[in-house]
Amino acid sequence: MINVLVTSLGSNTAIGVVKALRQQNEICITGTDIFTANQCAGSSLVDYFLQVPMAITDEYEYRLLEIIKEKNIHCVIPIHDVEVEKVSFMSAKYPAQTFWAVNPPGIISLCNDKKMMNVFLSNMQINVPEMYDAVEEIRYPAIYKPTKGVSSKGIQVIGSAEESRKNFNLENGFLQKMIKGDEYTVDCYTSYHSNFFNCCVRKRIETKEGISTKGVTVDFPLLEEIAAKIHKGLQYKGASNIQFIVENGIPYFIEMNPRFSGAGILSYHAGLNSPLFTAYESVQSPLFNEAKNIVVKKGVFMTRYWNENFYEG
Repeated sequence: MINVLVTSLGSNTAIGVVKALRQQNEICITGTDIFTANQCAGSSLVDYFLQVPMAITDEYEYRLLEIIKEKNIHCVIPIHDVEVEKVSFMSAKYPAQTFWAVNPPGIISLCNDKKMMNVFLSNMQINVPEMYDAVEEIRYPAIYKPTKGVSSKGIQVIGSAEESRKNFNLENGFLQKMIKGDEYTVDCYTSYHSNFFNCCVRKRIETKEGISTKGVTVDFPLLEEIAAKIHKGLQYKGASNIQFIVENGIPYFIEMNPRFSGAGILSYHAGLNSPLFTAYESVQSPLFNEAKNIVVKKGVFMTRYWNENFYEG
């Protein structure tokens, strides 16, 4: 039995990870969230549910260590961006405590700094949208992006000189050319113990609040090649999702999230079951060799709908 801890259980991302892990009966899942079980949509999907403090507090670290010991956790999968950062520092502080499915703090910090990540990849000869040092340099349309942010929150479109007169905080954000075209997400996985890399490219057909609600897996070798180059350049391990916009046939890097994806369940269903890969690798199970060889299917379409849970008493 592999004991896996999945955090932020109320999120779409965590629920997708849990559903992917459920494809293997020999996995016991403990879920955590800052809300109670009755207030957490995913609590009914796991074997054990435990409420935890917010990740920004010191109490979170102490509570997570207690749960790891209490439930004999073999693998911790952090979901929310704040938790990913916190757990990354914990992995450096307590390396032998469990298998931490997260990258070192330096890699997490770089991925979460959108401006620095653009500079890093530009130096690797990967196409990134042009960045402007000042409002006066803008060629319209452009966008303002927070240096650190989740999904599309805080992004402002600048379509004219009049709009450029807004007071943009360039200490905590940056200006960039606006790229228009088809949006793609590449769900990636690099083995923690070998050079194995695989990915699944999915076209984002419809999004709501930054999360894909309709999508399809596609054959796009160039994006697969670029994603592999990014993982290798970063010396990245485990799961990530990398977003691109293709304009006039040219793919432009948009952002990289050093965690599982909100719509990653499409890739898991298509054959890239990275949550299961992670669980197997945490105990170095030979089952990983079988799972990683499953062919990732193209042309798998996904649409999503709401599902309600009800509690009484």
